[in-house]
Order: sequence, then structure tokens, then C-alpha cells
Amino acid sequence: MTKTPRRPLDLLVLAALAAAPCAAQEAAVAGTAQAAASEPTAPAAPLFESVDVLEFTLAMDMNRVNKDVRNEEPEYRPATITYLGPAGDSVQVELEVRTRGHFRRDKGNCNFPPLRLNFSEEGTEGTVFAGEDKIKLVRPCQKDKDDYEQFVYEEFLIYRWYNQLTDISFRVRPAMITYADTQGKEDTRTKFSFLIEDDDHMAARHGADVMDIPGANMRDPGAPAVLHPLYDLPDTASAVLQMFHYMVANTDFSLAHLHNTELIGYIEGQAHAVPYDFDWAGIIDAPYCNPNPMLEVRRCRDRVYRGWCYGEGVIRHAAEKFIESKDAFHRLLNEQAGLRDKSRSEMSEFLDDFFEIIETPKEFEKNVLSQCREG
Repeated sequence: MTKTPRRPLDLLVLAALAAAPCAAQEAAVAGTAQAAASEPTAPAAPLFESVDVLEFTLAMDMNRVNKDVRNEEPEYRPATITYLGPAGDSVQVELEVRTRGHFRRDKGNCNFPPLRLNFSEEGTEGTVFAGEDKIKLVRPCQKDKDDYEQFVYEEFLIYRWYNQLTDISFRVRPAMITYADTQGKEDTRTKFSFLIEDDDHMAARHGADVMDIPGANMRDPGAPAVLHPLYDLPDTASAVLQMFHYMVANTDFSLAHLHNTELIGYIEGQAHAVPYDFDWAGIIDAPYCNPNPMLEVRRCRDRVYRGWCYGEGVIRHAAEKFIESKDAFHRLLNEQAGLRDKSRSEMSEFLDDFFEIIETPKEFEKNVLSQCREG
């Protein structure tokens, strides 16, 4: 389990530039230089400094917004957020919204797709959304099935678990949102949802920028890799990330192709991968979840370790970080309001199975160390 030198990420960027159109090359060079040397572009957003549940009404023309699932590039539609301010006064924020995602934008899979909220800078001053630009909103995939709201609670908790392991992660804010149709054609529904920190803001908290790597292809596993996790990313941080996916049994990601992964840099001279979108994790086991077809996995709840062979010491050190956080994971699970007892019990049992593996030498060797991927 040894690691040999390989070209750094900067050279991968330059190699990809050779095949890129001129305009794309210029943009990529500028973006890479900015990532290497620029100052943070945004402060920590107040919206994500709290995990208190935010209650508000989101009013929009639901028919027009939901029809955009047919479009490859959905249009932004006008919307209004209304909530009670600290003094009990009504606060209104004008914004635009559109559907987002791939699988969940297909009406055959979801009738209540996730959204992207687009705020104007002047429209958020003095509100809880101050400083926000474009942020993701996760809500139940099906609007009239209670189980799907549980899946949102569970995915929110997964983000919180990763926050526990590292601050180089997306912060999330829970929300109880009343969805209102401005045309009066759709029923008003109040659903647990959550907001995800803007990627630029997340990177800026660490003095970094989002790195747009030419050639990244999130949808085609057969496309050339844009980086190699074994050589282009910090060992321990990447081993922790990959073990986290193993813990929650998530196979819907790729570091090499930056699928459901954001790349930011540089932090102490290194690029870092940051995961997102955990709705296909086996610990949630949503009905629409399908294991990665490239893996020999029959069910989403079947764990498979996809980490690289950083060296036994690195992988064991990563496991120790999880063991140190074990009590915190269970505390966050037990404190998560809104989860049904059955959901809480099943998630707890799934967690315990993971810890039994990494705390038992023979199981750790069999399921983790012997399964790591060589370069």
C-alpha cells in the first residue's frame, strides 16, 4: 500500500487546457490563477451561522416553476419569501427560483423537485438572507408522501455529520417552509427543507476559491478523469471523505470526475474535495436509490469501500477521527427533531454497524484495508 509521486493538480489543469477551446482556456487559466492567489471573495454568511429552524413562506407560480423540469436550462421565475423578523414584523424578500438537479428534475422520479434560490444583493440587506446570492434548497422529492420528508431530515443530518468531521464542508440551515402558489391552483404545503451554503462562500471561509477544472464531467463515468485522488488531494482529508461515503453507504460520487464533489483551493497549498448530495446514501435508502452500476453492489444499503490506498497509517488515522466523533454522531442523531422513532433507530443501527467494522481489527482489514484502490 505505497504511493508513488505523480504530477500535481496544476499540471492536470494544464494538460486539460491543451484540448480546450481558446475561450475556455483563457477562462480556466484566469480561474486557476485566482484560486491560487486571490483573497476570500465572501464572508461567512449569517444565514449559516445558526442551525435553528428557519420558518418562512415561499410563494411562487408553482405550475410555471415545475414545468421547467423539461428544460435543460430552467428559467428563473419570480418568487417572494415572507417571514417574521426579530420584532415580530413581517419581512419580505423578493427573489427568483428555478428547479435544479438531474434525477430529481425528472417528473417520473419526483413531483416536487429541488430548487435554486437567486437573491439580489440589494434585496437582502437587513434580512436573514443578507449577503446571499444563489443557494440550493432541498425539499421532499414527493409532495404528498410523508416518507419523503423523513429522507430530507436524514440527508440534512448527513451534512451535519460531515460538518462534525471537518469545517471544509458545506454548512446547512434547516427550514420549515410553507410553499404557496401565487395562482391559487396548488395546495399550500408546509414541509421540512434545508438550505445549502453557497459554494463560493464555503470556499471563502478558508481563504480559497472554487476551482473550475476543464474537462470535468459529472455525468459520464467513461470520460477521462480530471484528477487523481491518490496524488492530487491531501491524504488524510481525502481518506476521511472516502470513509465518510463508506459510513453512509453512498456510491453516488466520484472524486476523479468531480461528481457530487466540489473542488476548492488552495488551503495551505493544497486543493480539497468537498462532497454534497447524499440523497442516494444507503443509510437513507430512498425508493429511487440505485447503487453505482460500476460496482458489484445489489442494494443501496450494502457498503463498499471505494477509498484509495493512501497507506495503512493514513487510513487508520482517518478511522480514528470517526471513532473520536462517534458520540457526537449519535448525539446529533438523537437531537434531530422531526425524525420518526423508526428512522432514528434504523440510522443508529446502521451507524453502529459501521463502527463495529472500523473498531474490529479483522473486520477493518477485511472490509476497508484490503479493499482500497491502488494507483
